[in-house]
Amino acid sequence: MLLDREGYRSLVAEDVGGALAVLQREPVDAVVCDILLKERSGLALLIEINARQLNVPVILITGEPNYESAAMAVRQGAFDYLAKPVRKEALLLVLEKALGHKALLERKVRLEEENRLYRHNLEELVRTRTLALKQANADLRQEVEERRKAETALALLNKDLETLVESRTRELAVKNLELEASNRRLTELDAMKSAFLSLVSHELRTPMTSVLGFAKLIRKDFVRHFLPLSAGLPELAAKGQRIQENLEVIEQEGHRLTRIISDVLDITRIEAGRMDWRQEVLDPAEIVRQAAQAMHGLFQEKPAVRLRVDTPQTPLPHLVADPDRLQQVLINLLSNAHKFTDAGEVHLLVEAINNQTPPVIRFTVRDTGQGVHPDDAAHIFEKFYQGRLGMRDQDKPQGAGLGLVICRTIVDHYGGKLWMDSTKGQGSTFYVELPAAT
Repeated sequence: MLLDREGYRSLVAEDVGGALAVLQREPVDAVVCDILLKERSGLALLIEINARQLNVPVILITGEPNYESAAMAVRQGAFDYLAKPVRKEALLLVLEKALGHKALLERKVRLEEENRLYRHNLEELVRTRTLALKQANADLRQEVEERRKAETALALLNKDLETLVESRTRELAVKNLELEASNRRLTELDAMKSAFLSLVSHELRTPMTSVLGFAKLIRKDFVRHFLPLSAGLPELAAKGQRIQENLEVIEQEGHRLTRIISDVLDITRIEAGRMDWRQEVLDPAEIVRQAAQAMHGLFQEKPAVRLRVDTPQTPLPHLVADPDRLQQVLINLLSNAHKFTDAGEVHLLVEAINNQTPPVIRFTVRDTGQGVHPDDAAHIFEKFYQGRLGMRDQDKPQGAGLGLVICRTIVDHYGGKLWMDSTKGQGSTFYVELPAAT
């Protein structure tokens, strides 16, 4: 066909039904149709195409051109109207225009669809934003109202708080004055207590020294001059033995009271800040040997308890401390260990702990005695604490409950540590750590 030769792809139908079938089946850019077809006319096909909104330009061809048929074709929406015989150039020109028209129609449809979608999306966006703005406006009004209420409530609370603060400030001022007065009174009472204890301790120490001295003289004279006179007289010898034992009890209790007086004096000086500290460079091993020598006689009185002393072969780092106070700490710990150990041993050792900075010297006093009751462990370093029944055996001499307090105070003074590990019935271990001299 002519159109195929010109590069177009043409589809042929003989009647309206066939043409509509082709249009349904194939994408068609333009329709060239004779007005005269089988059964129905080309105008009928034009009407069907427009009714189905196929948007295809229709070019009608007629062999009998007249005004009425041309007008009818235009009214029904024909793109153009050609009369036979149709010249090739005219047909190609009209067809080219029709294809251009088809392209414009498709672009128009596409633009209209895009415009419709855009308008739809825009309307949906406007609707959504409007709802969101309405909700935001409502939320904002509610927030403003809540904030106004909160500010009103806050203003009331602030006013109440200011009133309360003023009232409490006045009360605190009064309480502060009372507290200052009470503190001054307590300071005065503490000073009076310290002065009283110091005075009483000094006043007791002098007569106690006399009592101890005369008790020793009486016991020595009695043993040397009177006890031999009871030889051969059993009843008199028994009374003499009882008198000797009573004199020994007087000496023992006198020494115990002297220690209590010394402890009271020490704690009084410490609390008042009047303790004298004599600083010297000390050999820890020598301090241990001196403490053990001082306790030698006491341990001889209880043969069932052995004192074992360990010092390292290599020299230890020196300490800077008061030798008398350090001896006081070790002797107090050894005395407690001796008191509460009925059989076994008390182990005193000293060692250097070099894995710390600075290095420390550790003294350890370990015994195989009765141990410390768990309820007492947290309180044994408290002033005047005597412990529970496990520590307060009635047949053992009692102190004032100040020894461990004084020990800890001395150790704390030198930046050290004093602590205890104990298991009831298996003994106790006391540790003293002091920083080595640098």
